[in-house]
Amino acid sequence: IATAENAADDPATAPFIAASQILLWYCAARLAEMAEAGAVALDAGELRRVGSMVRAAFDTHLGGPDRWAYATDGARTRIAYHDANDLPVALAPVWGFCNPDDRGWRATIDFAFSDANPAFVAGHRPGLGSVHTPGPWTLGDLQAWIVARVIGDDAGADAAVERLHEVAFFDGMLPEAYAPTGPIQRVRRWFAWPGAALAALRMLDADRRQDGLRRLRASR
Repeated sequence: IATAENAADDPATAPFIAASQILLWYCAARLAEMAEAGAVALDAGELRRVGSMVRAAFDTHLGGPDRWAYATDGARTRIAYHDANDLPVALAPVWGFCNPDDRGWRATIDFAFSDANPAFVAGHRPGLGSVHTPGPWTLGDLQAWIVARVIGDDAGADAAVERLHEVAFFDGMLPEAYAPTGPIQRVRRWFAWPGAALAALRMLDADRRQDGLRRLRASR
């Protein structure tokens, strides 16, 4: 399913963006569940067919064991890039799109947080950003936290949260981006997306851990 813009509201360099396809797949699956439960008047079978179509196209044109492409034209073009806005890629194992040990996903994440990625910013406060606005992004730090929680890296998860606290405004609001070196300079106070996403995901993470603890206690 093609898109004309990427998640940063910039013109898409290729119409089939990996993060968008993962999000479309997940939305189709969740809507199908709601339709089967009678919550929405939609055709669950058609939704699952669309989801299967999107997944098959992803595996053919964007996936692979080496590294997932950022975007493709469905032919020969495969773009090597990863953006701080691409939360669906970081969330792929959480949503069941792949396993946490999937080679393609792991390679994609390794690339995202490396100097090989044009969106990665080096410095005293290095991090994943976006060519849309220079500097590390708090959405990139959120991705770092998601990945750390997925792979069981407690130190990495703590470091990501510490960075978010470091760059937050005095009232806890998170900027879009910040300076990688020197005094903390922030871009866009009104950028509410990372804070909302972080709060929702941390609550979900806490609920899942509590459920696991309850099951453990019940088994004793």
